[in-house]
Amino acid sequence: MQKIISLLVTTILLAAISNNAYGQKGECPTQYIALAKTANVKGNPGGSKTLFEVPDLETGCYKELRVFVHIFNNSYQTSPFVANSKITISAFHGIGKGSWGYFSREFPKKVTSEFGEYIEIPIIGEKTRLVVSGYNMPGVNLEVDVAAYLVR
Repeated sequence: MQKIISLLVTTILLAAISNNAYGQKGECPTQYIALAKTANVKGNPGGSKTLFEVPDLETGCYKELRVFVHIFNNSYQTSPFVANSKITISAFHGIGKGSWGYFSREFPKKVTSEFGEYIEIPIIGEKTRLVVSGYNMPGVNLEVDVAAYLVR
């Protein structure tokens, strides 16, 4: 039930942002968006995998996207994150039917049970594609939470 409510709130917020009711850049209020609340995603040992993606986030009236990513591994005692596990948070500028990558930052493993990262991404267009990917993640279900502030 909580997942349904979380997805409903996210959908409503994204719809409000999509309508761009606040006009041009700088005229809209800061918005908090829970993009993913405990999405369960299976890792990919030895390879790279997209853990979370928002294909078309309407960002036209905003200047900055502050992204918070938390990935928790409930099986860390038997299947921990390993030394070369890492996540990458990337942003892509929406162009017509595609997108162009303009921002990416890697975060190495700090502990065996979780990743908790925060990043500020400048916005350069009307739409932004946000991707969180993991490299060498254990092959177990991972809890992925992603939230963002759209800042004017």
